[in-house]
Amino acid sequence: MPKFSESTSCAGIILQGLVLSNLRRRRMFTLTRNEFESINPDYRGVWQKECIELPKWPQIREQYVGKRTILRQGALLIEDMHFSIMT
Repeated sequence: MPKFSESTSCAGIILQGLVLSNLRRRRMFTLTRNEFESINPDYRGVWQKECIELPKWPQIREQYVGKRTILRQGALLIEDMHFSIMT
């Protein structure tokens, strides 16, 4: 799982993902479940952190919590925002 300390700012993590999406204007990519599982566990995981310090967290929580994540080229990519997994 991508490693973030308890002090890692949710706003910073979320902003990084939004900037990545907006600046690169890349289309979402698709992985098979096997491709996702073949990524080193240090670079993949599931979003578990609650970001209650964000004012709109209740409205956006479902976009993050429980979604699979990939740490790639220094950016945190989030399932359904940056990639999808074929089942």
